[in-house]
Amino acid sequence: MISFYGTTGSGLEATAAQEVSTLGADITRMTKGKVFFLCSSSSCPDLIKLKTFERLFLEVLCAFHEEMEISSIDKLLEEMKAVNWESNLKKWKNCRESAESSPLSFRVSCKVTGQMRKKFSAFHVSKAVSASIQNSTNYAVNLKQPCFEVNVRISDEYITIGIPLTTEPLSKRPYLKHISVRSTICHTMCLKAGISSGMRILDPCCGHGTILAEASYNWPACIYFGLDQDLEALKIASENMQSCKASTASLICGDCARMPLTSESVDAILCDPPFGIKHNCQETDKFLDRFLRECSRVLCEGGTMVVLLGGPLRSSFEMQLETGQGEGEDPGDRRENLRDFPHLVLKETLPLRLGLLDAILWCLSKHSGRGHVT
Repeated sequence: MISFYGTTGSGLEATAAQEVSTLGADITRMTKGKVFFLCSSSSCPDLIKLKTFERLFLEVLCAFHEEMEISSIDKLLEEMKAVNWESNLKKWKNCRESAESSPLSFRVSCKVTGQMRKKFSAFHVSKAVSASIQNSTNYAVNLKQPCFEVNVRISDEYITIGIPLTTEPLSKRPYLKHISVRSTICHTMCLKAGISSGMRILDPCCGHGTILAEASYNWPACIYFGLDQDLEALKIASENMQSCKASTASLICGDCARMPLTSESVDAILCDPPFGIKHNCQETDKFLDRFLRECSRVLCEGGTMVVLLGGPLRSSFEMQLETGQGEGEDPGDRRENLRDFPHLVLKETLPLRLGLLDAILWCLSKHSGRGHVT
């Protein structure tokens, strides 16, 4: 088994761990923004196809301060003496589709965060690590076009040294021409919706169509609908859908509060509506009520709704939540649903960090037959 770690958006760690586990990987540790795991050599080529990781690294060295304190560059270099670079590069090549020519060249990138900046300088760490690699190999430093990169991260929790499996981040999808929502979040929304062949998928505030494009590329045997009032946004969405060769997508100019769709006509709703930051509370509450009412109407019984909310819109949504018992249900079965829309039952929440903004991914299902909450 080979040691790897991957970076994720804050809040997506468990989802990424679950995805890589489908390749037979053993999760060894999770921390904020990182997942550490072991994977067999036979599964390595499939790692670069993962969709919920930002980047993946072959683990060269990993030290958590609670287990092994490395408080100086000298101690770091001492630990690096045990690193077999030839062996690591062989593993790294096996994970890639193209082989690098010899002689190999490299560069070191280093980032130091938190209180560790008082002990380590990124410049001096990069210089020392580069010298250590050169002393133990015949590799040359090439800052502009290296064959591989050595990534050093020093935080208050750990020190990692790894080699990226790909030059570009995995989150940079070649089939997405325009990105308005991070691709890893889009894919997570699709996973939470449980998309399968033949489903009818709607994004009632599709904007540039990033969510629909990610879904249609990875689940092509579905029918997709995108709705937005902005014609310019729909033009960009059309380019996105063409870029990912989505042949079963219909883009409609319309209002998400008055959808031109028949009742119970879609199996899943994926949406990143406006967060309401530019509107007052009354406008936000009014929009949310109309939006949820229409989503509830067009969503079929048993269907799933996955919606990303932040800012004032998130606050308005949270005020709708209540816990109760559905009619005819066992007294021990407590569920959380929306006060004004009791048939929309909360299945899961996933707190996320979008830059400087906190948001939550809400997953709901429609169960009209279960009665109102008492």
